[in-house]
Amino acid sequence: MLVIPALISLKPSIVDKVSPEVTELITRVVKRLRDPQEIVAKTARKLLLELQKCYPTQFESQLVNSLKSEDDKIISRAVLRNDEDEI
Repeated sequence: MLVIPALISLKPSIVDKVSPEVTELITRVVKRLRDPQEIVAKTARKLLLELQKCYPTQFESQLVNSLKSEDDKIISRAVLRNDEDEI
């Protein structure tokens, strides 16, 4: 859970630019959403929601759209909409 405060405290300038590192981070978080351990999946979901909350203009419009996998994009958007059926 220490990762969440660290990521939330990122400077907006880091999130403003779509960098390979930030894209890879979000890809790995989305991968954790599929983890069979419920606590891991819940933490990943919370992280995506917190990033959206802290960086509302950049997160979905830039970072989610920069993901390579269409499935990752769909899952990320479903988490942000709290759409359990689509997740």
